[in-house]
Amino acid sequence: MFGSASAAGDVGVSETRNARGAFLLLTAWAQKQLTAPPGQAVNNLHQALLEHSENNLNDDIAAIAILKTS
Repeated sequence: MFGSASAAGDVGVSETRNARGAFLLLTAWAQKQLTAPPGQAVNNLHQALLEHSENNLNDDIAAIAILKTS
């Protein structure tokens, strides 16, 4: 799912593109999720993918969020 780099070097979600063919820039998105609980971050990611793709998700999605406590 992850691992496709943009020209700017940011990592995007490899199978979720918008109408122009651009990936959701994951690093930029993740910076906004640093204080979200893991479950909420995963829900937020799903919502961001839906919005970015204009509700055109044609593949399965698997995501995991880990809370670092120290």
